[in-house]
Amino acid sequence: MPLEPNEDFAAQVLAASRAQRGVNCAGAEVAASDIRAACLAADKADPFGVRLAGARITGPLDLRAFTISVALRFQDCDFTDPVNVEGARLHDLAITTDLRKGSRNELPGLIALGAEIAHNLVLSGMVIRGETRAGGSGNRSAGVWLTGAEIGGNLLAVGTQILPATGRAIHADRMRIAGNIRIEDVRATGEIRLPAMHLAGSLGLIGVELLPQDGRALDLNEAVIGNSLFLMNAPHTLARCRLRGRIEMSHTTIHGQMLIRGADLSAPPTGRGGQFYTVESTGGRTFLLGPRLSVQGSLVMEGDTVVRGGLLMPGARLHGGVRLAGAVWNEGDLALDLKQTIVEGDLHAPGLSVEGTVRLDNARIEGPLTMEYATVAKPLDRRGVSAVGLKVAGDVQCRGLAASTPSDWSTSSVPLSTAGCAPMAPPWCSAPGPSTHRLRGAPRSKPDSPTSEGASTLAGGSSRERPTSRARPRPISPMIRSMTGPATPSSAVSPTSGSRLVRPGAKRSGTPAPASPGCRACGLMTRVPGSTWPQCSVRPATATVRKLC
Repeated sequence: MPLEPNEDFAAQVLAASRAQRGVNCAGAEVAASDIRAACLAADKADPFGVRLAGARITGPLDLRAFTISVALRFQDCDFTDPVNVEGARLHDLAITTDLRKGSRNELPGLIALGAEIAHNLVLSGMVIRGETRAGGSGNRSAGVWLTGAEIGGNLLAVGTQILPATGRAIHADRMRIAGNIRIEDVRATGEIRLPAMHLAGSLGLIGVELLPQDGRALDLNEAVIGNSLFLMNAPHTLARCRLRGRIEMSHTTIHGQMLIRGADLSAPPTGRGGQFYTVESTGGRTFLLGPRLSVQGSLVMEGDTVVRGGLLMPGARLHGGVRLAGAVWNEGDLALDLKQTIVEGDLHAPGLSVEGTVRLDNARIEGPLTMEYATVAKPLDRRGVSAVGLKVAGDVQCRGLAASTPSDWSTSSVPLSTAGCAPMAPPWCSAPGPSTHRLRGAPRSKPDSPTSEGASTLAGGSSRERPTSRARPRPISPMIRSMTGPATPSSAVSPTSGSRLVRPGAKRSGTPAPASPGCRACGLMTRVPGSTWPQCSVRPATATVRKLC
């Protein structure tokens, strides 16, 4: 219904509601006090609700502590001041712009701390430029305040731009939502803060562009998501999800799956993006920090997703398995940290491109581990994959896995599927500290082979003579088993010409064991004079062969 300028505004709004229509202001200015008066008399309106379109609302719209039992909707309206519904009890609130007309309307901000909205909160198509300080926070400002709010339906923001100058985009600590959160085609220059949120449905970040100025893009610490978390490209426009900041998910619980698809994700510079109450990550440049993250479904990264930064999830519980594709680039730092993580399924990462270190120390995988044709380059401390204490219940498949060496090494890459123990130089597999590795399919030596003709060392990097034709190297199987034994200085384990081959599994004693074909792991095994333990000829500078040999 068209607005009549000479008649009472509140009476026109209520009359339109009873006719199940709204009031079209056609760009006219409406005082916020007149809208407040109409809301005070909303009990006389039809359940259709109070609807206003095309108005320029002047002055602050203060609806604090109101109880409005009908829907409140503003379509294509401009606001000169923020809308305040703090502590109000509303049936439904929608502030939207029809993007088909080619222009957007502005809203300086929304303050809804502790508000109870029975159904939906919709903020679609608007431009939210302002920022306010609310909730007793004198040093924090945000464009949208939803701290402690309760929403019985969905929170929708489609095509919205939230552009605070210095503060946060959305501040929503301890928010409770019975439906879903759908943030689609949204551009924000501040942090979306949702810690300790209780969400019964799904959280969808679809085609969003988050460009926070302080490096914090999304805070989900200690949040509970009843369904799934989606970080993906828009299905219709195919707009990629772009994040230029850090995501924090410490002790977050996701009862569904976590899906990342077709996203372009970048971490902030080193040292930026962390919260003051968050324990600093071990990696310098972190995109996702999720210690003790719990995902009941599967964790999936697929499509042409590129992550420029570290994915750090130490101590996580991933009940549905992990499937990774795309690229994770964090040169000279931790790229993927799953230390002490429990994966109750498979870890499937075929063709994954990694720059940095993959850490699987003390993790447990209940299914198979697959890294076929994956590449690992530019690691931290020259360790491409660290898996000390890793337990895998299924098969380990690493066919075609390639480790790209730093520029100071003599070769550029070593394909694990074709390289053997003997011709390896420089080494591709190291056992720092007291650990040794078993490499099935390593070359063996016959009993009468000279012990001085060993293979090149696996960890020391020094080259020795290659085996003779009687000990032909064979391709290494991808099965690698970690064993533990005491580290011995290189000066104490250097083989001599008087060394003798000993039987595999010989017990510790002062009497040398009889000769045998040699170690199943390296093919050669010697006893050093003055030592009661046999030594591995292939790796004389790194470890004592104990339980293994």
